[in-house]
Amino acid sequence: MDSAPILAGLEAVTKKWTRQRKAEERHARALSNRRSMWTFRRRPLKELVVEVLPTAWNEASDNGRLPTHWRQVFYRARPLVAAYPDAERPLTDAYFKTILEEYIAAGEADNWDVLRGARGVFKEPHTHETVAMSTMAVRNYLGGHHLELEIPSVKSTFPTHGAKNRFAAVLICEKEGFDELLQAEHIPERYDVALMSTKGISAHAARDLARGLGGPASSSTTSTRTGS
Repeated sequence: MDSAPILAGLEAVTKKWTRQRKAEERHARALSNRRSMWTFRRRPLKELVVEVLPTAWNEASDNGRLPTHWRQVFYRARPLVAAYPDAERPLTDAYFKTILEEYIAAGEADNWDVLRGARGVFKEPHTHETVAMSTMAVRNYLGGHHLELEIPSVKSTFPTHGAKNRFAAVLICEKEGFDELLQAEHIPERYDVALMSTKGISAHAARDLARGLGGPASSSTTSTRTGS
């Protein structure tokens, strides 16, 4: 029987321990290095978050009964993740939101009514009504509105809501700070467009509003990207 592989295996396994023991024989303070000789596998943070998400959602939303802001779900998920000592790192709100959005996009939370905070504003022409780009503000603005292609006879006090009989399109500037320039040139009134900004990101509320105003976004929304 060839003993070489066995000896080689033993030497490989005990190499770190041998080096440590020799170091301890030379210097007593080397004993403190023992605790760092072996490491155990830490669980990926994303794996833990996905595991606790259903529990966190149920606790935050009263088992799905209430619409709930994503941050409230984060507050419930954070201690659940922290209870695992093998988590690779602490959970932050930004990373949690990224995982939550991926979880929702994957169709794992179709019945969750997740609310998001305001990111930008929507401004109507003519009336100059302003709507914050949050889930609930957009939801309340749209209400039961459905776009009708046929315009009825209009009286001087005809009630309007949203795009119905009021404006033709939406001009989106992702960055904020351009509304004043556009309004100074009377762009909304001249071209019958509403103004929307989203603080430089693709906000869910903005997409909800574009869909709710009627028809495909390509036919009712004009988009422009701007620099910082």
